[in-house]
Amino acid sequence: MFNGTEVNVESITAHDKGSRQTITFGGLSGYTIYTPSAGYNFYPWQGHLKPEAITPEELKENEDNMDAQGPLIDYKEKGHTIEYVGMDDFEGTDCYKIKLTEKSGKIITYYIDPSNYFIIHSVTITKANGQENESKTDYSNYQKLPEGIWLPMNIGGGNTVKIKKVEINVPVDDSVFKPSTN
Repeated sequence: MFNGTEVNVESITAHDKGSRQTITFGGLSGYTIYTPSAGYNFYPWQGHLKPEAITPEELKENEDNMDAQGPLIDYKEKGHTIEYVGMDDFEGTDCYKIKLTEKSGKIITYYIDPSNYFIIHSVTITKANGQENESKTDYSNYQKLPEGIWLPMNIGGGNTVKIKKVEINVPVDDSVFKPSTN
């Protein structure tokens, strides 16, 4: 729910190949697509009549959306650096605090619960148009998938996203990453 309206989001990511988020609410569907070479937005609720190409700068800022593994896995090979910055309290839990600097310059500080090694909070700092932006995200309701992977089913920072279904290693048709108005 966002401002009293149910919003459904379907996210598809093919590692390093592309990502697509389809957003549906109020009877309208739109999307954002990122591929290594192009990206598109189509939001009919904002008056879009056709998909609009995103700028090369926005594509670069969002290339991490195509990383299905997340920035921590194989971080060195991805050109990122990690620094352990000690212990810190997050809402009563004394957490490991890890600072990851992505090759793009984005900085993510993770708060990791030492009892289970789950990320329970993160603070992300990005720069766009000369401005520094900070966003905070909480992670909870971890569930173990049949593949043995633990994932947070609630992710939020203000509005909480509740994940209903996760599928891993399913075939993804390339057409998913091409713009359309359907």
